[in-house]
Amino acid sequence: MNRATPKTMQLARRVILFEIEGEKFAKSGTLDLLKSSKKLGPNLTALMGEAGFQSLLARSFALASGVVPWLRGGTLNAQGDLAGLEAVVKQLGPTVLLNVRVVLLAQLTGLLIAFIGENLALGLLQNVWPGVALNKSDATKEVTSEKAD
Repeated sequence: MNRATPKTMQLARRVILFEIEGEKFAKSGTLDLLKSSKKLGPNLTALMGEAGFQSLLARSFALASGVVPWLRGGTLNAQGDLAGLEAVVKQLGPTVLLNVRVVLLAQLTGLLIAFIGENLALGLLQNVWPGVALNKSDATKEVTSEKAD
């Protein structure tokens, strides 16, 4: 089941583009694909505990692996770090990596909306990224998502 709707893809894209403003993609391929998703960690850990957040992160990674097949070659450890994708990431361009980050965050956002509702989920996102327009009217705009693989 894919939790990333066009709405959550647009929200995630807005967050990622906001975040990478000024960020340089490393040639070494050390870009943390879950960087944005993990920023929700402190807020979600307070809400559902460390194990709850790790489970949510693992589930969003599993769902994203269904959309981006090469993610299946990686593993997610207990700290929420990805391993086993370094060689693949080095071969990919910044646009593909950006799209993968969007898919990962969109899956997590979709799960949050399913579990706690849109208003609370958007509130959590707004707490982490106060500079990004994430109000409910923005969330209801339909947008076409881009393929990330």
